[in-house]
Amino acid sequence: MNITSNTFTNNTATNGGAILLVNYGHDYLHIYDCIFDSNTATDGGGLVTYSYNEGVVISNTTFMYNSVVSQGGGMYIGPNSGAWSIVNTSFIGNTASQGGGIYTVEIMYSSEIRDCIFLDNIANSGGGIYFNDKSISILLANSQFIRNSAINIVDGVGGGTGGGVYIHDSNINLEFSNLLFHENNAQSDGGAVYIHDMNSLLDIHDTIFSSNSATGGAFCSGGKY
Repeated sequence: MNITSNTFTNNTATNGGAILLVNYGHDYLHIYDCIFDSNTATDGGGLVTYSYNEGVVISNTTFMYNSVVSQGGGMYIGPNSGAWSIVNTSFIGNTASQGGGIYTVEIMYSSEIRDCIFLDNIANSGGGIYFNDKSISILLANSQFIRNSAINIVDGVGGGTGGGVYIHDSNINLEFSNLLFHENNAQSDGGAVYIHDMNSLLDIHDTIFSSNSATGGAFCSGGKY
């Protein structure tokens, strides 16, 4: 399935403010040169996919000012999804409880995010991205996380971990390559990155952490790395 050069704006749904794809296993989903703007939902303001077995490719696309009550302000990639690749895509000003830009959970295959920008996204946990996956490898490369925030979006009091990225207690291997974390903030721990009891390896190289702020460090980990 190809979705090309479309704009989705001011749509509202329970799941997937603009697009909801469930139990579709016949072909890759390729979203190219699209705009998801000011959509609202409970999960996945712009896009929700799960049980999408053939995988997802998103490129040259913008998710901006989408908002959700729960997970994935920009997009939600749910259980039993195949390999996914997000390339040259921008996430700007999205809000959620978990994963202001992207929320992922129980992806089935190794996946990647490359050449992307996460700017001014807000969530209680994981202003830019919230990873909640198991037994896979994820590459995050050549991307920028700028002015993302982990704050209590209800009343601004308490909470707030992982301004740029939040990694849940997952058995995954993560590689961070050539990234910039700049001026991200968290009310609690991990102004740039927060890891909660991760049982796998995190390989960070050629990455810059600058001017991030938190009570408990720009990089905060409870696991091994």
